Amino acid sequence: MFTHARPVWAHHSRESLPQGDMNNTLCFKTVLPAGDYQVLAAAADVFQLYAGGVFIAAGPARAAHSFARCERLNFTLREEGPVIFAVASYNVFNYCYIKQPGFFCCEIYGPEGLCAATGVYPPGKEAGGDAAGEAPGESSALSGNARPEVNLFTARLLEERTQRTDRYSYQRPFAESYHYTPAWSEYMLSCRNDESLELYETALPKLLERGVPQPDYTPRTPVRFTAQGTGALNPENEDMSRDYFMIETPGIPFESFGVELEARPCGEIRRMKFRIEKELDAPFGDFSLKGGSFLSCEMERNYTGFICCALECPQRSVLSFLFDEILTDGDISPLRLGCVNNLKLILEPGRYYFVSMEPYTFKYLKIALFEGECLVKDLRLLEYAFPEGEIINTLSLSGPLEEIRQAAVETFRQNVLDVYMDCPSRERGGWLCDSFFTSRIEKLLTGSSRVEKAFLENFILPEGFRDVPAGMLPMCYPSDHLNKRFIPNWAMFFVLELREYMQRTNDAELLMRARPRLEGLLEYFKGFENADGLLENLDGWVFVEWSRANDEELVRGINFPSNMLYARMLEDASVLLERPELMRRALRLKRIIRERAFNGLFFKDNAGLEESTEVCQYYAFFTGVADKESHGELYNVLKTHFGPGRRENNAYPQVAFANAFIGNYLRLEMLGMNDEKEQLLKEIEGYFLGMAQRTGTLWEHDSPQASCNHGFASHVLYWLYKYCGEN
Repeated sequence: MFTHARPVWAHHSRESLPQGDMNNTLCFKTVLPAGDYQVLAAAADVFQLYAGGVFIAAGPARAAHSFARCERLNFTLREEGPVIFAVASYNVFNYCYIKQPGFFCCEIYGPEGLCAATGVYPPGKEAGGDAAGEAPGESSALSGNARPEVNLFTARLLEERTQRTDRYSYQRPFAESYHYTPAWSEYMLSCRNDESLELYETALPKLLERGVPQPDYTPRTPVRFTAQGTGALNPENEDMSRDYFMIETPGIPFESFGVELEARPCGEIRRMKFRIEKELDAPFGDFSLKGGSFLSCEMERNYTGFICCALECPQRSVLSFLFDEILTDGDISPLRLGCVNNLKLILEPGRYYFVSMEPYTFKYLKIALFEGECLVKDLRLLEYAFPEGEIINTLSLSGPLEEIRQAAVETFRQNVLDVYMDCPSRERGGWLCDSFFTSRIEKLLTGSSRVEKAFLENFILPEGFRDVPAGMLPMCYPSDHLNKRFIPNWAMFFVLELREYMQRTNDAELLMRARPRLEGLLEYFKGFENADGLLENLDGWVFVEWSRANDEELVRGINFPSNMLYARMLEDASVLLERPELMRRALRLKRIIRERAFNGLFFKDNAGLEESTEVCQYYAFFTGVADKESHGELYNVLKTHFGPGRRENNAYPQVAFANAFIGNYLRLEMLGMNDEKEQLLKEIEGYFLGMAQRTGTLWEHDSPQASCNHGFASHVLYWLYKYCGEN
């Protein structure tokens, strides 16, 4: 794809230090005249593009190990100005990005062709260049000797970003903490091309097109101020301890900076003491803060994006952005979700334009100034979400169902970017099983499956996965799993999703590439079959759902929900691979499960116990082990006595409750498959209206103790469109 550019990184002052290759951001700068420009860029791990000091875009789309997706972007300079790429390299194991060394490769084209590209400065050459170069496709690559008429990028370490800080969460890299001086603003706005760090050429992964739509960056402004008061870092509370995801804990392998930190945003949260002086309900706007004060504000709904604002500080100031999706006991709890929702800025006197490097999710935001004085202008969230313009299939409902529909669309947009994510906050991971449900909604809303193709392709591209057994798939990807944990059940959902993907797209080429993965999974699971063909004593994290059904005593040995899912996996693999013997095995397995697991009224969860859970019953209907005709009494009991009102009138207390993920969704699937439209509408309102009204998004659980914005939850749209659209 690149005709001239070479992938580069820079030697910098931290690289010789212990863990010096972790959490570094390099800024690559060139200066261009006024004009319209096109960009081709690839990087690890993430970049942001600024032109003339203004945020333009972020990227890249994520890819599998040894691969990189290229971004094609456009921008306009109305006058000569700096073009800067801030590239963050985290280089740690996490669920959000793959662990790899940092690199940056870029070409910029103007009206007359190539005008800037990454490369290594030859001896004696200064930054910059003369006229524009050749157009794409012409010869002459930049290497050790760059073409003199093409601008090269200078490189600068973003020393303003604190390196040694807490992890943001177990699943994501590092919390953001900065110390800015006016030199940073000068660098961002100046047309002077500064002296560069020493660049060196790096390896370039195999290149892929982005393959998915560019995100929306719609500015989302808080709608109102909600509270003002005082705040301080309590000197009497020196508890700087950190939660398990901040440091390595026995049994939980982890990469971090340990206890030797320059910034401790997690510990500082524990030291913060706030007192609300006045509840507010005032329109949002620019505001000033003095040391020891805070203002809280509220967004229209839960949103995901980059925190952005202009800051003016007449004196040294210490500012924190604290945020969460909900209020806990009337205030923001920045550690509620297992994340460090504390973005800290130390600001020397001056003016600054700030954009967070990473996206965050919140409805409620507290801006606390612990020292100094600061004017905060144009505070907003730059949305980082699926483009609204790509959503072509709309549905207009009324009342509660319309509130739920809007919440589901927002949940979809914030979790469908370059891959299907579980949540846009704590993890941003590409999880299987979640993706099975989300994939239906992409096709429903957009008429295509572009993100799904990229998502599945990432699981297909690598030669293998170092963190899981041969034949198995990672539970989420692109990512790394230092603890070697995997979910065999989620690998089964890969097969189910692939079959539905083929029904949606008829993409024979991707299916051909996926065949080794399918064969590998079949071979892997074959090793756990007992004499009856039932899976027994599966390795890994056997995951049924977030409820009693997940407890060790129910999932060990012969777990019937897992075997039900395995039967459907064999059925779908039979169709995908055109292997009739797999269908025969699936039908035999379903028969054996019915004989061994059904006690006359309920299916039990484990061959060694008599206990039944609610979700086990839904697995039976979802996988075709049971249906309305074969198990009519069970169906009527489930329809009549279970559902969102069960906690108030629990006729079967011996059957453990299901949770939202995935039991409630499998229940609605059961009702939908049997055209129970009236009850489906009623239960959708019962399950989801409270979520929609509280956060404007749909949740991971049926209560708000975890993520309040989970991608699979957008699946409610599947039933609203398919079964309830005429209403």
